[in-house]
Amino acid sequence: MTKIDIEKLLDMSCEFKQDEPFLEEAGIKTVESLWKGIDFDGMPPRRLRNIYNEYKNKLKSAAFSNTYSEFITNMCSPDGGMDIKSLPKIENRLIAGIEEELVKRKLQNDFLEYVVGNYGTLVIKLRAKKDLENEDKEQCQLV
Repeated sequence: MTKIDIEKLLDMSCEFKQDEPFLEEAGIKTVESLWKGIDFDGMPPRRLRNIYNEYKNKLKSAAFSNTYSEFITNMCSPDGGMDIKSLPKIENRLIAGIEEELVKRKLQNDFLEYVVGNYGTLVIKLRAKKDLENEDKEQCQLV
């Protein structure tokens, strides 16, 4: 590799690092939005026990897409995704906004790479947030 090639690679990695906070936030918000569309009421208890592992695996699998919208479609698919029939309106708007920003910044591929590299962390953060919400609900019910 020439010095110019190495400099290009360094510049590209610096761009990714610069956009990493945005990619992390977009990842967290996307994961949460999709989670809200899952129909937990119709799930058998056995599937519910492993829902976070299933979600994590399907996130990684769906992230091997070409675009953000294809990733969303794969996650919502009954074939390989979470069989999300519909998302709440506010989540649809949030996902559309994230997609618009990713396209505008030309970060769709970086986003998908980020999800592949951090799918476990994204689900852990989702689970921690859900556990805190459930804890708050329980405390409110005790009062």
